[in-house]
Parts: sequence; structure tokens; C-alpha cells
Amino acid sequence: SALFDLLMAIVTEPFSKDSSPVAAELSSVASACLMSLVVALGDTGKILSAVAAILTAPPELREGMVQIPQIFYALQSSVQAVLLGAIVETDWLTQGVSSKSKVETWSLDVPGM
Repeated sequence: SALFDLLMAIVTEPFSKDSSPVAAELSSVASACLMSLVVALGDTGKILSAVAAILTAPPELREGMVQIPQIFYALQSSVQAVLLGAIVETDWLTQGVSSKSKVETWSLDVPGM
């Protein structure tokens, strides 16, 4: 797709010979958008290409922080729900700990405390 190709170009190709904070910022935003796009598409080949492009980006483009896209949180919740065998993931903070849960406690000796 054209959007995928555009984002790949922004992530992988430096804009100028000078290292600029604007280029690093644009690259980090493009990286987040690229990750969101490939996860939403669900195309394994594009996911691998995007991850490889982000990991092998030129050093001047790796200076920016990449914000984790919201779609990753939704994907994580979906995967957890499938693994747990439940459509709705229970939240122990609001619904408490299940009586069938395996809960352990242990002591941690911290020097100086």
C-alpha cells in the first residue's frame, strides 16, 4: 500500500546530511504509525519488514522516542483474553483475586533497609 511505503521511507531514509531533531521526531512518529498500521493490517510479512526497518534505521533517526501505539494495548488484551479462555479479561484491582488463583508471597532482603 502507498501509506506503508511512505512510512517505511520516512523511517529508513534520512532527510538530509545534517542530524536534526525534527528529522528524529518525524521518524519516531512515523515509526509509531508504521507499527500501528502493520498490526492493524495483520500482514506478517509487513510486520517483519517494519520491525527490521525500525531496528536498522540510520543512527541519526534512532534518537527520537517511539510512543507505543494504543493498538498494541488492545492487541495485548485480546491475546490475554484468548489465552485465558474468556472474552472479558478480569481485572483484579476492581474485581478481586479469584479463589482459584495461585498467589504466593515471599520476603526480599534489601541491604541497608
